[in-house]
Amino acid sequence: KTQMVLVDQAVVSGANFLVGLLLGRFLGPSGFGQFTLTYNLILLASGIQMALISAPMQVIGPQRGTANEAAYYRCALQLQIAFSLLLGLAAVSALHVLARLYPEWGLAGLALPVAAASMTFVAQDFLRRYLIARNDTVTALISDAGTYGLRVLLLATLGWGVGLHAHSAFWLIALSCLIGVAAFALRPRWWTEVGPLDRHELRVTSKEHWRTGKWLLADTVVYWFGGQMLVIYVAGHLLSADAVGKITAAMNVV
Repeated sequence: KTQMVLVDQAVVSGANFLVGLLLGRFLGPSGFGQFTLTYNLILLASGIQMALISAPMQVIGPQRGTANEAAYYRCALQLQIAFSLLLGLAAVSALHVLARLYPEWGLAGLALPVAAASMTFVAQDFLRRYLIARNDTVTALISDAGTYGLRVLLLATLGWGVGLHAHSAFWLIALSCLIGVAAFALRPRWWTEVGPLDRHELRVTSKEHWRTGKWLLADTVVYWFGGQMLVIYVAGHLLSADAVGKITAAMNVV
């Protein structure tokens, strides 16, 4: 299991590095700046999800007895579904606000692809951790290899072919994440892991996750608003999306 998890993490980290290089190369400074200003919102949402859903699941799940295990993981999946749907609505709202506040960033028209990318991104990321927690490391590796391998392939193909824009980059991310989600959905009787809804168990699980994850959430907020996002958005506010693209490209290399 440990070896499979290490291989899985190597696939994710290596592919993310390649994706950063491809996006910087094909989008150019301005397009890469637009992408970064919106993609960081997805990463922030992913951090919140990790703090409140994924990380608590990885702590609480193994402590459950065999009799309660299925009910617990079912509630964790249901919490993730609710989070993904809320995130889609939040992404549309956030992009509309940013497009109005900073029309010079050129974010108009990105709301739908960013919403699709954000929902599928957090879903795939949760499912890989869910599969590892359920000792299905093979499917987790297939999910990540399909997701990140397809992402690199599509970005490279489109970039060297017809060209790449921030709009199309987010749609490609959404498509690649759907492939990873499909790896979960193709498992036998996966639907029994999602339902039915038990409101009492869901309330208990939600309280456990909040008790476990509230300080991780605080840490995530401090990290993103105190450093990572502060640099990017202050640069965008004071300079331009073009400057954000150049800064991010340099940070990726570092």
